[in-house]
Amino acid sequence: MRRQVASMVAFAVCGDEATAPRGAEAVERFLRPLVAPGGRFETVEGYGNVLDATAREQPGRAVPLALGAVDPDQALDLWRTHGQRAHEAIRSASTGRYDGLYVVRCDGAVGTVARLVAAYRSPEPVVLALDDDEAVAVSVDETGPLGSQMETAASRVDGRGGGTETTGRARFDCDPTAFVAAFREGQ
Repeated sequence: MRRQVASMVAFAVCGDEATAPRGAEAVERFLRPLVAPGGRFETVEGYGNVLDATAREQPGRAVPLALGAVDPDQALDLWRTHGQRAHEAIRSASTGRYDGLYVVRCDGAVGTVARLVAAYRSPEPVVLALDDDEAVAVSVDETGPLGSQMETAASRVDGRGGGTETTGRARFDCDPTAFVAAFREGQ
């Protein structure tokens, strides 16, 4: 049964025309996670995903979860809810493709949306996911100074931004289209 499910996942992702070539690598990581025998969660990757979802949904619970003070079942429920929200945001998102940039306009969970689209769907080297007041950029091929690009774009629209070489985050109080234009100017 387990092999059948793995095959179905692989075919569903890799057989989709919209899947980026690196989607197959992401599926492999999903199908062959590092097992954590005796751990609070079955795999290291699963634990990381639950921590990430907890930090995004209820930041005050992430550290207690890591320290063992939060019931794993509560954290798994939070992870499921976050995942459902992110996948629904991807399904209902509008997208735009520019030279070197794939823009995903969605409702919420922009960090997770950006990460998932970069891993599985983006035909461009940078993904910019945004909603009405927040944007997250993720580099697909680990190039570029995204943090400084986000900072510059945000400052152009009187917002705040920053990040690292491969990820960036910004908050803004303008039309999201204006933020996309400001980000593209800095590319």
